Amino acid sequence: MDELPPAPVVFDVGAHHGDYAAAVLERRPNARVHCFEPSANTFDVLAARLDGRASLHRVALADRAGARTLYGDRVGSPMASLFHRDLAWLELATDLEEEVQTQTLDGVCAAEGVDEIDLLKIDAEGAEYLVLLGAQRMLGERRIGRVMFEYGGTALDSHFFLRDFYRLLGGFTLFRVLPDGVLPLGPYGVHLELAEYANYVAVCLPTPPLDTGATS
Repeated sequence: MDELPPAPVVFDVGAHHGDYAAAVLERRPNARVHCFEPSANTFDVLAARLDGRASLHRVALADRAGARTLYGDRVGSPMASLFHRDLAWLELATDLEEEVQTQTLDGVCAAEGVDEIDLLKIDAEGAEYLVLLGAQRMLGERRIGRVMFEYGGTALDSHFFLRDFYRLLGGFTLFRVLPDGVLPLGPYGVHLELAEYANYVAVCLPTPPLDTGATS
C-alpha cells in the first residue's frame, strides 16, 4: 500500500488515552490529528497528554448527532461502548452508564473545514459501522484515503457483519492487518466472518480515468 503523505490528516476515533495518536505524531510530527473520545474521565487523561499537539473532540462519532448512553464496566474502561455489550464470558458487567454527545464525521469535517482525511482509524467497540454511516458524504466523494477499523467479538453485540462493511466501502479494497503485514481479502465470502478480534484496513481505489470517447 502507498505510504501516507508527509503531513497526513488523521482521525483517531475512539482515541481513549491517545496511544495511537501519540504513535502517529512520533512518526509524523507534522500530522494533523483529530482525536475523538466521549467519556469525560478518559477525555481528561487524553487532554493532559495531547493538548496542543492534536485537535481534541469530546464526542462520539456515530450515524447521527445527539445524546446517547455509553456503557462501560468501569470508569475509564477501554471497552466502553455505545452498545450494551454482553461480557459475561469475561465476568464483566457493562452496567456503568454515562450520557455522551455524538456527532457525525461529515458534520465535524464541515465544521472544522476538513476536506480530506488520509487515515481514518476507528476503534469504537462495536460502533465502527455507525461511524462510517455518518461519513457518507466524505466516503461518497472519495475524500477518505484509508479506513482502519476493529472488527471481531464486538460484532456479536452490535449485530453488524463484515458483509456490511464490504457493502458500505464499495470503492475500497479490504485487507486484514497481520503482525508482519496485510492480507488482501478479495471478494466477500462468508468465510471472512470471524468473531475473533482483528484489525482491518480499507484502501480507496483510484478513480478510473474518464472515457470521453475522444480520439487524438
